[in-house]
Amino acid sequence: MHHADDKSFAADQHELIFATSYRNLPRFFLYFIIPFLLLVPALFFIRAAWFGEGPLIGDIRVPPSVVMYVICPIFWLLCGMLVAIEVYCRRNPQFIMVTTWGLSLPKGRFTSETILIAWDDLQAEIVWQTLTGWRVYDLTCTDMRHDTSVKVTSMLFRDFDDFATFTLILGRYLGEDWTISGFWPGTIRGKQPTHPFFERDRG
Repeated sequence: MHHADDKSFAADQHELIFATSYRNLPRFFLYFIIPFLLLVPALFFIRAAWFGEGPLIGDIRVPPSVVMYVICPIFWLLCGMLVAIEVYCRRNPQFIMVTTWGLSLPKGRFTSETILIAWDDLQAEIVWQTLTGWRVYDLTCTDMRHDTSVKVTSMLFRDFDDFATFTLILGRYLGEDWTISGFWPGTIRGKQPTHPFFERDRG
């Protein structure tokens, strides 16, 4: 198993081809989920506190006290947890790097250690599943020489296009015809690698 500092790996030893932050909240969470968890309960709280009305669920009217002291705090607690995760990710950033030597991948979510995998030792497999309309990809990168694996998931990339580009880079090297579909039907995400490293004959 190889471990190294990301900066020395990229700057001192090998030519950097691609780099992106990893293990962040997706933009969808930052710009939709967190505001939703913050603002929508606030509207229900104001309605319950000022007008004495709770939401109607089926034929049952939720009591204002339940809205103010149970439902809204639960939503705000979830919002606070997501904000705390985002703050932690910003204070402890992790990165994925691709160089002419190989890959530098985070070993785990709550560690600063990285695992290095040489191109010649790399084996990768991609699987996907659909969760409530969203397609979530898992890319497993295996170091065949040292028998270690790292799973990279699309949900932990800030920008989904970064995951797609990273996957296409690996697929190009391994000779796999991978494509990454976007949210809208028929859309293909990511950029094919254009670095000269991928054009050379590797025999």
